[in-house]
Order: sequence, then structure tokens, then C-alpha cells
Amino acid sequence: MKLILPLDLVADIEPHLPPDTEVVTVDVEGNLDGDASDAEVYFSWFLSRSPTLHKIIEAAPALRWGWFYFQPRNVG
Repeated sequence: MKLILPLDLVADIEPHLPPDTEVVTVDVEGNLDGDASDAEVYFSWFLSRSPTLHKIIEAAPALRWGWFYFQPRNVG
């Protein structure tokens, strides 16, 4: 399986992935560091702006899952 991960999450997530998992990283502007054409999952930590998300979707037509995680702020 191939995943698309934001640059700021790779160090936290990649060590926990199965050995046969391929990773393509993406920055906040939607620039990918490799071929994402067969990536199946996009995991996003940041709020993707519309142009950024469009770049990712165009580069990865095989996407089947998008996982968006937003950490709640501690307001108090």
C-alpha cells in the first residue's frame, strides 16, 4: 500500500507502518516528493486549502481513502 503523508507527520507515523508500506510526502503547498499515482490513502494533519487538495487528487487518481485529523485546541 502507498500512503501520502504530510511532511510534518512522517517522523511520527512512518516508524509504525508495516514494512511493505510506501510513503510519498506532501508539503502544505501540495508538492509531492514522488509518484503518487498509485497511492491509496491520503492522511492530512493540516487543513488543506482547495488548490492544495486539488493538486493531491490530480496526482493520485487511485486514492480510495482520505483521513483528516484535526487536533482540538485546549481552550480554557
